[in-house]
Amino acid sequence: MYSIPNLKQSIDLSDIQIYGKNTVFKGDNKELCALVKQQGYNMGDLLNMPYLSGQWPQTPHGLYNYLERMHIVSNSFDNSIVNLYCKHRPDNELVPCIPRIISSVNEYIEQHTELYKDIFSLVKQPTCLCVHIRLGDSFVSEAYINIIDNLSCQYATVILLAGIHLDEMFGKHDDKVASYLTNITNILNKNTNIYVYFSEPDVHVSMMALASNLLLHRGGFTAIGSIVSTGKLFVTNDCYHVFHSNWIKDVNKPYTLLL
Repeated sequence: MYSIPNLKQSIDLSDIQIYGKNTVFKGDNKELCALVKQQGYNMGDLLNMPYLSGQWPQTPHGLYNYLERMHIVSNSFDNSIVNLYCKHRPDNELVPCIPRIISSVNEYIEQHTELYKDIFSLVKQPTCLCVHIRLGDSFVSEAYINIIDNLSCQYATVILLAGIHLDEMFGKHDDKVASYLTNITNILNKNTNIYVYFSEPDVHVSMMALASNLLLHRGGFTAIGSIVSTGKLFVTNDCYHVFHSNWIKDVNKPYTLLL
């Protein structure tokens, strides 16, 4: 049992938070105004992770006024990873710039190491496995849960990284909270050494970057993890980004495929 704040072996509804905030933006483009408010700090989309799986082109481009949206949200989350990324990004630089993502995450870690020193130290241990789980818009497959269960027998500690951000594109908040509680509780019950760590997405990305062992799920947030990871990396077939030519060209690092 660890005495680290927000690291839990069991959870209830009161533990679950929705991270982010409504970004106030006024302008003539009503579609952009609505999108900014609706999606909030969706880090995977803001850093154009769909490019790595071939879904979006590399920016600058006109998709949903992408660059304008990125900077609007960035300015509302001062000293976040996306904010640091935007502060250092030249105007003509394509998004995503993989080295800039890595440097922005490292800068964030440097600024927050003292505040999160206990959890950062834990994930660096070779006997610890971090696991990203995409939740909120769907249930986690039994196959992925079984992989987590099997890996939990090989490590002293397993830490689940999963959150709900202020984005109702794919599900209402109440539905996402219910899904979170059901899925995370199911996984926590698989083994006594499995924990979930509650924090904002920037801290979860930092933990993925520092983890000695990291298992990735699916989606844009997982794609960021694949970029910044420095330890042993595990993926499943759900982690579709790593199989695309854009990821292979721009990221391309060793990983172990689990079936």
